[in-house]
Amino acid sequence: KLPPKTVLLSFDDGPHARYTDEILEILKRYQAPAVFFQLGQNLGKVGADGQPQPGNGTAVAKRVLAAGHQIANHSFTHGLMSKFELIK
Repeated sequence: KLPPKTVLLSFDDGPHARYTDEILEILKRYQAPAVFFQLGQNLGKVGADGQPQPGNGTAVAKRVLAAGHQIANHSFTHGLMSKFELIK
């Protein structure tokens, strides 16, 4: 349970090899908690044998956790919303 009047920041579509570390430094400076919603494709892939194959993003995700932040699922992949067509 969070204390009253708590503000919680969230970041989507990570982890990003460059920007996530920059964000972590800023959060540390201000002692601010955050939730990082991560895309599965940024963490790795599943091999033909059904086994996970971690990618470079897993090291970034471990740094997020080590810094005391939360990680949440933001799907494996999703389309760029600005490219979607409206159905009339």
